Amino acid sequence: MKRNYILILGVVISVFLAFACGDSDTTTTTTPTGNYDKAVEYYNEGVNLDENYPDQAMEKYKLSLQNSTDIGEVYLNIGMIYFKKGDVSNAEYYFKIALATFERTNKKVSGTQSLERLKAICNYDLGLLYLTKNDKATALSYFEKAMDTDPACTKARDYYNANK
Repeated sequence: MKRNYILILGVVISVFLAFACGDSDTTTTTTPTGNYDKAVEYYNEGVNLDENYPDQAMEKYKLSLQNSTDIGEVYLNIGMIYFKKGDVSNAEYYFKIALATFERTNKKVSGTQSLERLKAICNYDLGLLYLTKNDKATALSYFEKAMDTDPACTKARDYYNANK
């Protein structure tokens, strides 16, 4: 029984690593369930709904993820929806996946913000999240990472200075 569990765990880890180490080409990326261009389309639809209709935006973001897991902004926006709802655990998960996705793909969809700014936003949001968990040391670490990634991230500097 234990050997079967270990075997299954090994297969699951192998499948996860296969997807995590996939090609990060900046051209259209096709995944088994769709394509990058369709994912961007769903992402943009979600952005248009995000502020007033977060649940419907979440549906669009999840459709985007079904088509491509290479859009960091999707994870970031899902994290923000969870954070606004008070679901800190899911928010943390998605903020960290957003940051990892930006690092892995080294690309963005947003035309208004630089890749460095988006990484800084992920770190800043994680800092805020850890403040809500009363983990000041970890929060300060994320604020510091945000400032290092994008020195123009003044909100991170303000929170860092107010909490050190």
